[in-house]
Amino acid sequence: MSLIELVDYIDADVAYLLGLITARGELSENNGVKQILIEFP
Repeated sequence: MSLIELVDYIDADVAYLLGLITARGELSENNGVKQILIEFP
C-alpha cells in the first residue's frame, strides 16, 4: 500500500477510531481471535 492510498483511506471516522485505540484502547489476540478493546469511564 502506498502512502497516497493510505492517506485516501484515513477519513474522519477511521481517524476517530485510531484515536480511541491509541488513547484508551488495546489490541489483543486470543486463540486466533483478534479484538480491539476500548474502555470508556
